[in-house]
Amino acid sequence: NGNIIAKNNVNNLDLTNFSKLNHVQQALKGNLSLCTEVISGKNLCICSGTPIMDGNKIVGVASTVISLQNNTFLDKLKKLTGCEFSVFLGDERISTTIMKDGKRVTGTKLSSDIAQQVITKKQTHIGKTNILGINHMANYQPILDTNQNVIGILFAGKNIADTEKSTNNVLFF
Repeated sequence: NGNIIAKNNVNNLDLTNFSKLNHVQQALKGNLSLCTEVISGKNLCICSGTPIMDGNKIVGVASTVISLQNNTFLDKLKKLTGCEFSVFLGDERISTTIMKDGKRVTGTKLSSDIAQQVITKKQTHIGKTNILGINHMANYQPILDTNQNVIGILFAGKNIADTEKSTNNVLFF
């Protein structure tokens, strides 16, 4: 019936429409599911659903929902790789490791040419890009929902400004 009997809402997500989420619907049909979903129209999440069985009868669903707006995961990736990371919902940056004046740079929009390639054409974009005046070698990957629609983007980028400066110094001397 979609009644939540126990939850640990560490992501502070509004799950009032819990039974309507795709991963829950799939689990209610007896399928295991792992997908990305937009929850409450503003939260891009990784979701999994597993049917809970009593014999051959589905009596519930075990669900896990992890918000990609939680910067802890991105911060760990940055620490491991030395790269910057961002998650976009559509073309808007909703979480990031990129900082300016001690604050995370969220709410910014993706450039229209990259959005065209990644969102509209569903293609990966790899190349040099400028973020807040700093050149990065970047990789933008589309995040798809279960219907193969692009609902977000994962960005990984490496600051190449120092490398470019060193290259220019070598060329000039």
